[in-house]
Amino acid sequence: MMLLGRDEERAALAATTARLVTLWGPGGAGKTTLARAEAERLREEGATVVWVDLASARTRGDVATALAAALGLDAAAAAADDVLRAAAASGASFVADNAEQVDREGRALLVALAASQRVLVTSRDALGAAGEEALEVRPLDEASAIALYMRLTNGAEDDVVRAIVRRLDALPLALELAAARAPLLGNAELLARLDRKLDVLKDREKNPRHATLRAAIAWSWDLLAESERSALVVCAQFAAPFDAALAETAAGDDALDDLDALRRRALLHVDAEHRLFLLESVRDFAREHTTTLDRWAEAVLARAEPLALQVRRGERIDPELERRRPDLQRIFDARTLTPATRLRAFLALAATGHDALPIDIDASLASAPTLTPLTNAVLDNARAPEGTSRSRDADDRRARAEGPSRRSDASDAASHDAGDVHAHARDAGGARPGRGDGTATIDRGREAVGVNALGVRVAVAVALALRATGRLADADAIAAAALRTIEQGEAPDARSDASGTARTTSPHEAGDALRVAGVVARSRGGTEEAGDVLRVAGVIARSRGDTERASALLERALAAYRAVGEDAFAGITLGELGVATQSDERLAEGIAVLVATKSLRAEGLFRSHLAVTTHRRGEPRAALSLHEAALAIHRRVGSRRLEGAEVLHRGFVLHELGELAARASIEEARRLLALAGARGLESFANVLLARLLIDEANDQAKNAANDRATNAANDQAANATNHVVEARIALAEAARIAPPGWPRLEATRLLVSGHLAFTLGDRAGAAAAYDASLAASRDVEVGFEALTPAYRALATGEAAPPTPSFKNPHLAIAFALLTGAAQSAPPEAARASSEVRRALAFTAAKRALVVTATSILLPDGPTIDLSRRKNLRLIAQSLARAGSTPVDPDTLIAAGWPGERMRADAATKRLHTAIWTLRKLGLEGILLSSEAGYWLDPALAIELRE
Repeated sequence: MMLLGRDEERAALAATTARLVTLWGPGGAGKTTLARAEAERLREEGATVVWVDLASARTRGDVATALAAALGLDAAAAAADDVLRAAAASGASFVADNAEQVDREGRALLVALAASQRVLVTSRDALGAAGEEALEVRPLDEASAIALYMRLTNGAEDDVVRAIVRRLDALPLALELAAARAPLLGNAELLARLDRKLDVLKDREKNPRHATLRAAIAWSWDLLAESERSALVVCAQFAAPFDAALAETAAGDDALDDLDALRRRALLHVDAEHRLFLLESVRDFAREHTTTLDRWAEAVLARAEPLALQVRRGERIDPELERRRPDLQRIFDARTLTPATRLRAFLALAATGHDALPIDIDASLASAPTLTPLTNAVLDNARAPEGTSRSRDADDRRARAEGPSRRSDASDAASHDAGDVHAHARDAGGARPGRGDGTATIDRGREAVGVNALGVRVAVAVALALRATGRLADADAIAAAALRTIEQGEAPDARSDASGTARTTSPHEAGDALRVAGVVARSRGGTEEAGDVLRVAGVIARSRGDTERASALLERALAAYRAVGEDAFAGITLGELGVATQSDERLAEGIAVLVATKSLRAEGLFRSHLAVTTHRRGEPRAALSLHEAALAIHRRVGSRRLEGAEVLHRGFVLHELGELAARASIEEARRLLALAGARGLESFANVLLARLLIDEANDQAKNAANDRATNAANDQAANATNHVVEARIALAEAARIAPPGWPRLEATRLLVSGHLAFTLGDRAGAAAAYDASLAASRDVEVGFEALTPAYRALATGEAAPPTPSFKNPHLAIAFALLTGAAQSAPPEAARASSEVRRALAFTAAKRALVVTATSILLPDGPTIDLSRRKNLRLIAQSLARAGSTPVDPDTLIAAGWPGERMRADAATKRLHTAIWTLRKLGLEGILLSSEAGYWLDPALAIELRE
């Protein structure tokens, strides 16, 4: 019998001398298949093998009956002792299959059988007998699992197959069930349905216990004690591996025995670092039995909040905090949890990276229909006495400033009905009772002094998140409103629509929270909370280029932190002052404080800032050394996101120096950022790579123009063409992975797209891209409003405006990089370069995809005949009209089946089948997709001939 990926287990079975061997592991791992292979091997060696099916056995009597039947005895009359004597007389080896449900006395009979005969048992747990050799049967390794799936489906390996294998935990049973569905659904549609794998994967021809994944897991579930089931449900809430201590906290202090029982039953697994995890299918099953998340959420927060506090103080991100990120996100998304609990999860998430907050947690957060109702719910319902509802780190800070008598260990008492939260969310942006001009909200805030630290930190996190995505105007509006409240104690001005009804726009929804927090902080003398608001306002002002205002705000924040002995935050603020004023002395002073307070992560960040300011002064070589020093710290901290961002900085400097290593550095940054899940920064890396490739294409075009009389010119022109194609691909990838709500990223991508069009001699295309960049950059980054028109004038040949005066030196460097070569080129070279660009543009567009009324002409010559496939033809034409712009599924369904009324699930199924068919016909790698929809490869010239 040929078995994939089981060489190690088969070798162990062949080598063992134990009389009692148990193959144990999760349901569907292939224990029975492995036992059949071993039985076949023994028979080939001349042994007699008796197969005993114990699926229906529970007791000692049941086991005796099954043994008697297998031996050909009178099962009804055979006593256990008679069966054992008959087994010994037979001289056979026995395979006892499916023993996990057999009770202790029944298992004792199997052990007694092994006293005289060799017995191989399959079970979801080991028997635990003396002399037993227990061999764990785990899921297959990925390569073997892929090979099994390919053999079952007669298919080829690709990304979809690999994803299916991973989603199914590489369990042989799951792969067999999936393969049975593949002919109907296709791999792509099958993968899309794996969120419902427990019911989607089924095969009626299998025995009932293995006919579905749900049945296979339910068999184990039914064998558990009630306390073990409860422990399994708690463990199922974790999205990433966890340790036993965390599981005990979540499940109860007496849960250790239950956890061990789950491990012994192959429902809970232990990795090489003694972290626990569940197979995805088991986790899905157990989550269906969830009744409450409260205790689990508190356990996760108790673990994450101290680690998040370390990050806020500039220390390293503990890997455990990164592991808990999906759990924190789940807590934030859970509408059944109290608003205070969800906000605490939000704050812990903020410590893992502000750049992802408005996007990765909640797509609606950027427009804030969620934040304000939650925050108001906390403020409305937390009428706790002084000091009872503060977050742990705020208590710690106040305890140091005011003495131990002020410290409180009381837990957060805030609660709010989830239905009221939903009602508030529906009303967000419109009139709300009790809001009026905002005074009622402020009054409620003054009463809720127990949660002021929570309110401040939530709003600070939102402001920083908006800044990170480039929404500086929104972030600044929040900070300015908070500052007015702190300084003057005034209620915020109302914003009214045409009818006079009070309303708030998206940034001001978040602003409400910060204004309330500011009033509360001021009303009770919360100096450290005021420091947080001042520091964030200063950072935002610095990002907007207002150095004077930034310096004043940061100086006040510094004084506030020093007043309460917050040295770590004082060091961070000193660093921000150094960045704002471009003062190496202030930066060095801040770094020294961070070194003294062992705030390693913040030290690395500000050493990176020091490298940037050195670069801005025109010292790229010195900046490169400083970037390397910062990079070493990021690696010590263990943050892939910071490491990736630093490598990206290094690539930018290397590019300016003309070093060949620049591209390798940027590509390394892309890899690191992808591993870190930092989609925004990864998209920036793709944009920067495209920029580098465009510069290289320009250089090659210029060289080809200067050397056009030599053979080298052809190679240089070909290189330029390749660079242009690669730049297009990089920009398309940047657009594909870019998270929504990042105007700075979108403006930069469009800017570089304009550079690409300019390189190809497409002046109109360049002007359009620059106009789009300017529109996307409104209130995003100081300098865009001057930079983009200058680029546009350069591209169109119009009278160029004066070279912009940039408050942000990075933009000045970027402008100089693009324009410098053109300004220094001799007229002859400029004319020749223009000729090469025209040829280059033609060459780059030569690989075309043509969609006609009846067919698709592929770039390399083959034709896909769609004359008899109307729906596919209509979908292809719709995609061709959109070009490289994603088309959402509903639009494609309407285009492919015009006028037809279908149920949503049927329509989706039809579309998935159509997309799968088009790819199989020849559009694999050309017809691309993401959450945004479907589109055709932008590296190709798309032509529609209707």
